[in-house]
Amino acid sequence: MRLSVAELKRTRKELAEFSRDTKFFDDNWDALYTQYSEQWIAIYRQQVFAAGTQFEEILAVTNERGLVGRALIEYMTTQPPGYVIIT
Repeated sequence: MRLSVAELKRTRKELAEFSRDTKFFDDNWDALYTQYSEQWIAIYRQQVFAAGTQFEEILAVTNERGLVGRALIEYMTTQPPGYVIIT
């Protein structure tokens, strides 16, 4: 499958944005954990736009905003961080 130049540029832009969001998450983990302990959060453009205890609710909000596959969704726990990528 070949990507057009426009698709390639859009993909690169989305990957760069996701990279900034993961850096934001890593850099702010302590503050995020303090505020959102034991909750799911969704981050896009270095901002938390949804938080709650049910993954399905966070996914629904992410879907409503057209950000599935682009937003970082994370469960805030004391376990080592891991990323959930929805495609």
